[in-house]
Amino acid sequence: MIEILTKKQPWSDKTIPVTITCVLKGDKHPIPSHCSPQLGYVLNQCWEFDAVNRLEFSQLFILLEDIKI
Repeated sequence: MIEILTKKQPWSDKTIPVTITCVLKGDKHPIPSHCSPQLGYVLNQCWEFDAVNRLEFSQLFILLEDIKI
């Protein structure tokens, strides 16, 4: 989804080793400033490191239906 919003590859400003380190530390990709707070919330939930804390598809579907992009 970040590729659609930014028209860039995720973490394009970082090298691959730095990106891996960031992801393993639990860092999340910066939310674009033009994103609505609702979409920012969805992105953050989708990027949870622990799968148990991520949104289920059914939850994601409901949230995305309500967001005006």
